Amino acid sequence: MTHKLFRLHVQAMSLCVGVLVFVPPAAAQHDHNAPARRTSTRATRRPTQDASQSSRRSPERFDLRRQFYRDGFGYRYGVPALDQLYEEAIERAYQQGLEEGRMLERTETHSVQTYATYNQAIAAGHSAFAEGRYGLATRLYLLAATLNQGDPTARLSAGLAQAALGQNESAARLLHRAFDLEPRIMLLPMDIRDAYGRQEDFDEHLQTLRRKAASKSAVAGDYFVLGYYQYYSDDMRGAAASLAMATRLEPADRVYAKLADLARSTAPPARTDRR
Repeated sequence: MTHKLFRLHVQAMSLCVGVLVFVPPAAAQHDHNAPARRTSTRATRRPTQDASQSSRRSPERFDLRRQFYRDGFGYRYGVPALDQLYEEAIERAYQQGLEEGRMLERTETHSVQTYATYNQAIAAGHSAFAEGRYGLATRLYLLAATLNQGDPTARLSAGLAQAALGQNESAARLLHRAFDLEPRIMLLPMDIRDAYGRQEDFDEHLQTLRRKAASKSAVAGDYFVLGYYQYYSDDMRGAAASLAMATRLEPADRVYAKLADLARSTAPPARTDRR
């Protein structure tokens, strides 16, 4: 009885610390005083009956998982209950890895499809805008913005398309959101005139924005959109004046203030007539 308790104690301690100890049952019956020996499945073979049963299993059940913990790649405990737990642990780990692999594959597939659709939406929006189809361009840009929530480019383009339609409130909101997402856009040397297919359309939209800003009903967003047009068409002095008005109406707005400061600091000096 003492020897049996000693063997169980040694096996339990080896399970806790990760050391795999095996006491052969046949040897224990032959000599109860024989010390426990450390071994692995490389030194042991399962009975012939198990091999015949494995050969009768279907191909789906006899796979690499079972070869791993039956044919010598993993240590065994020599206790049926522990052997079963070992096999169940390997099975659970395999199934978990398989499911995580499938989830990763689905995520990568979704990302590739979304990226392709986003690029297609942006490209189609640019084409529609250049053709003067500003309503269609707006929808395509908003689709791209929905597919990529963190991208400011789609929102800048959508704001430009909304301004072309005279929707200053929506345009100001979209432009403002783009600058919130990426303030460094303010430093980019863009020219929105390049997005227009016809220069006449740009001139017409700019005049419309000026008339709106000169009206008594003008709000900060109207001055902001006008200042945006001027800022990105190389009219820094005009942009500085328009954005200063937007900042005066909404002094707490950081985007208005930052863009106004940049326009004022990069505007060329006013010409003075010399006599």
